[in-house]
Amino acid sequence: MACVLEASSFQSTRDISCRWPSGSALRLGRRYLGEEHPRVWGMLNNLALGLKRQEKFDEAEEYYLQAIVLERRLFGDENPRVAVTLNNLAKLQLAKGDAATAVSTFREAREVSEQAFGVESPGYAYTSSGLASALIAVG
Repeated sequence: MACVLEASSFQSTRDISCRWPSGSALRLGRRYLGEEHPRVWGMLNNLALGLKRQEKFDEAEEYYLQAIVLERRLFGDENPRVAVTLNNLAKLQLAKGDAATAVSTFREAREVSEQAFGVESPGYAYTSSGLASALIAVG
């Protein structure tokens, strides 16, 4: 099951609308695969990303939060997947104007990135860059 992209003629990803086939892939995934299946985690992340691109920030944030809880259960607190999703959540928080919360989330993402990748990694540097942007936004 996948997101069906609808676009007549688009210039950017903001012009793409995303709708789920009838029955909702996430609901069906949870029903047939179980609440704690890795594919359900992937669906949560993909749905959050699609909603973020549509600037439906509050809905996207809820799916990122659900994905993080499931990731930690499935993969552990220091897994690279957790770092990436925390970073994505922080970027979303910054985009919706909640810089103070984004700072906290970027800091958590950076801690996990350090454990998962090490301080010399691109993942750690990327998260540190996001943290710097959030700190500038806070003032």
